[in-house]
Amino acid sequence: MENTDIDSYVVCSPGGHYHDYAKLNGLIKSHQHAVIKFSQFNKWYNKARFTNSNMQIAMILPPPTFVGDTYAIAQDMANELNKQLTTEGATI
Repeated sequence: MENTDIDSYVVCSPGGHYHDYAKLNGLIKSHQHAVIKFSQFNKWYNKARFTNSNMQIAMILPPPTFVGDTYAIAQDMANELNKQLTTEGATI
């Protein structure tokens, strides 16, 4: 059965678990905000919370779709990506 739910993009700000691991992996700088698909973040988080190895958590970390220097820039990109998803979902 195919999932028909429309996914969404979210902003991960500094100070969260995703941001901390992305920073350790060199995917983001300490002041930047990441945009990632919620389903990817949720899948990573659910696997990571039951893992005791920091290395394993870092290995399964999905890369951000976009990185912005300010929250406003990242939120604008997330909104634009969500609009594209909604438009694509409506035409399918």
